[in-house]
Parts: sequence; C-alpha cells; structure tokens
Amino acid sequence: MIDFNNLQRAGHSTTNRAWITNPVRRSLLAIARPYFTYLLGALGELEQRLPGSGGRQHHDDSLKDELLNLSRTLDSLRKDQMAVNYRLGSIEDQVDEQKKAGDGAQAALLRFDPAIETLQQQLVALGRRVADSGVAHTTKQVSGIATLPHNLPLAIRGTSLVLHDGPYGCFMLRQPDLISDQILAGNFWDQHLKSVIERVGGDRTAIDAGAYLGFHTVYMSRYFRTVRAFEPQVEIYRMLCANVLLNNCRNVIAVNAALYDVVGHMSLAEKAQQELPVPSQGGDVDYGRICNAAALAFRLVEGANTATVPAQTVDQLGLTDLGFLKVDTQGSDLHVLRGACATMQRCRPIIAIEFERELAKIHNSTLDDYHELFNDLGYVVEVLDERGNGKQIDLLATPR
Repeated sequence: MIDFNNLQRAGHSTTNRAWITNPVRRSLLAIARPYFTYLLGALGELEQRLPGSGGRQHHDDSLKDELLNLSRTLDSLRKDQMAVNYRLGSIEDQVDEQKKAGDGAQAALLRFDPAIETLQQQLVALGRRVADSGVAHTTKQVSGIATLPHNLPLAIRGTSLVLHDGPYGCFMLRQPDLISDQILAGNFWDQHLKSVIERVGGDRTAIDAGAYLGFHTVYMSRYFRTVRAFEPQVEIYRMLCANVLLNNCRNVIAVNAALYDVVGHMSLAEKAQQELPVPSQGGDVDYGRICNAAALAFRLVEGANTATVPAQTVDQLGLTDLGFLKVDTQGSDLHVLRGACATMQRCRPIIAIEFERELAKIHNSTLDDYHELFNDLGYVVEVLDERGNGKQIDLLATPR
C-alpha cells in the first residue's frame, strides 16, 4: 500500500528556492493523488472479483475491459508526470543558479517512480491471474497492446548489449553504437525532432519509418494516439520491440518491414554501396563490430529469400488520421514518400525526412526530386539541420 503521508512531503520545501519548487511540487501532488487513489481502489475491486478471492465472479469480457481501462489510466498518470518534468526543465532554463533547487524538485518527482512501478507490477500480476482464470486469448492485433510476432522471438544476440535508464526512458542499447552513445550521455538523438514531435502530437497516428532501436518511437508514443514503427533489420527490430515493452508503450505497432513505393522485397545493399564497412560473421551482420548500424542502406530486390524483408507502402495502411510521418531510411526516403502520396493528400500530415546525398544515389534520387514532390503536393519545406556541407540534410515539410 502506498503511504500518502510520505508523498505529502514532496509538497513542501524550506530551501531558499522554495518559492519556485513548492508550487511545482504541490501541483505534482494534486495531479498524482486522485490517480493513485483511483488505481488502488480499482485494483482492490478487481482482486475481489477474481476467482479464489472470495468475491463474486463477473463476466470475463467485463473484467478484461476494466483491466484495460485501469492500464490506460496509468498511462495518463505517466503523461502528467512527464508534463511536470517539462515545467521543471523550464525553471532550470530561466532562473539563475537554479541547479540545486531543480535537482531537489526532480528528487521529489522521483518519489513517485516506485509507486508507479509497483502499480505496473500489480497490473502484470493481475493480467496473469485473469489469463489463468480462463479468459480466452485472441490472435487479432489489438490497438494499444505491444506484441511480438510468433515467428520472431525476442532473442537478441551479442555481448555488447547495455540496459540504460535515462531521462527519455529505459532502453536496451548496443556498444559500440553512435546513437546508443548519445542516449547513454542523456542526450536526445536528433534534437531538432524533439520540439517537432511535441508540437504536432495529438489524437492521431504517427509513423516512424526506419525506427532503429525505437528511441523516437518511444518518445512519439507519448504524444500520439498510435505509432506504427517500421524497421527492416531483424536483429535491430527485436531490440525495437524490447524497448517498446520496456517503456510500456501500449500504443505502438512494430513491424519488421521496409516502407517503399512498391510492394516487394528488400535486402541490405552491397558493401560497395554502404557508407561504412559492414563487418559480418557467418553471413550475418556483426553488430558487435559496427559503429552505426542505423546507417545501413537497403535496396529493392527480386524475389524473397532468408536475407530479404517485405516492402510495403504507407498507402497500403489506408490511414485516415495520419498526423506525423518521420522518414529516416538511408537514401530511400523519396520512395517512401511516393508510396504515401494518397495518404498525404488525404491526411495532410507533418513530415520529417532525412536526405542523404550519397545513399540517395542508390535509389536514383536527388534533393531537387524531394522539393518537386513536396511542391506538387502543396507542402512548404524548411531545413531543420544540415551536416557535411550538404551531405545530410534534415527537412520538415508542412502542408500549405
């Protein structure tokens, strides 16, 4: 049982910065208290209704619905907690010598983490008890539940794995790895995307094409109703699924596939077409010796084999509520966009892409081709970031 007397202490400070931190702490307490009260009460009621608890058995479907609602309430609490984190960050940015007070407020915020973790554990245990009681399972993909396909078990290979709990979530990472290094340092990978995700988020769907380890997928899941994440590398896809589960992202649908402008099959491009060496072992990519697996390029091939992944289009999804499309597919971004034209015309999403000059040549694309496509679709394009004297340019396209 959670002791609210201990939580109460988070609402009062006697430091010389109390005039700043106390309102934040009291706001946090006011936000969290009703959620904790409701969650504890709902958990108690559900436990009484389970077989063997002495309570009256209710219909299985009703019990499943209540469990799902309870889980959604917990997700809402996490979003409120994150909002308070942003307020604390704003204070640190605007007030001189605020570091000490900011750390104190963050420490107060962290008092809630054990309580949230306890509730999550209770939810998992309760879900298992519901399953044991005979509730029927379904193979249908349920919106809001992160699942792993049966033919791709969560068996992640390698001795270079690192589990890191940082400011943006808990992630399974690799070493050596360029993106993992940034996450381990507490940085937001592709910082320019952070404000875009926060600004365009809403009750709509987002797509993360080229999701890699899932860092942006996890962050996007906090701002959008549903996130569809596509990652073609099987081994990296397993890590994406692990990170989705580690962060309790119940609104993410992860797919081991590539997005393109045709339906077909893709495989890793030839070594001569890659930007960096691709060490292998036994015919497979040796991720323990590659410094940036996110940079691996894929190409369209004829026929399927053990080294290919399916390619599909965004338009195949038939979405009517796409609000954000993030594309980082190592040179094939233009083809992903061409396969999304009908959806872009119908939904008018905000689009973030990464143009990579050398890799785009594999797919016969130029920067002018991107601008022409966006102009035809009625989009305004701006540069978010540029590196290597035009070698890599991150663009944001907004509908007129």
